[in-house]
Amino acid sequence: MRKHGEVEIDFYGNGHIPFSHHEILKLHFPVFQKKIFTKNFTESKIHGGYNMGTFLYVDLDLMASPEFDENELPWIREITWHAQQMARIGNWISTWEREINEKDFTSGMFSYSLMNKILSLEDIRLLETKNIEKRNHVISKIAPKIEKIFLGEWKRNYQKIKALSKNVKTVDIDEFLKGLERVLKYHLASRGLK
Repeated sequence: MRKHGEVEIDFYGNGHIPFSHHEILKLHFPVFQKKIFTKNFTESKIHGGYNMGTFLYVDLDLMASPEFDENELPWIREITWHAQQMARIGNWISTWEREINEKDFTSGMFSYSLMNKILSLEDIRLLETKNIEKRNHVISKIAPKIEKIFLGEWKRNYQKIKALSKNVKTVDIDEFLKGLERVLKYHLASRGLK
């Protein structure tokens, strides 16, 4: 059994993979966030990102990388945090309009808009109505402004990863960043399709 972070992997089939606290949070948080009055952007950033599974994937990849220097783990974990935020931002940008139709306001797009007074609770309630004119008016308040803000946040996370990469020699962070750029392109290309 080899341990890395919160995850234990038994490569020989003698054990199990326990849930990490991150996995529990990703299951619990969206249920809690369904109540519109509980929305805040800090929790959306902290808990919502775990839905992306980034820490789990990175941990698994590192466990299968014999060249990885465990002394670099603090920087890799920090890089993973920023990567997870970037993946979540891409997802938020590409799905928030569809989520309106589903009356799902758990996206960070909505909590950020509420916290920064771009939208009010009354606006969110208007999004729940079938009145297309009222819904479109609310959407027009969000769309251009909020996406620009979130893409700026994506770029800030990218720069933080670049800065942290100076401390990592056994993982190709430049390739990792190229992968994150591809993920964002996929999100933007799939807007309205997922």
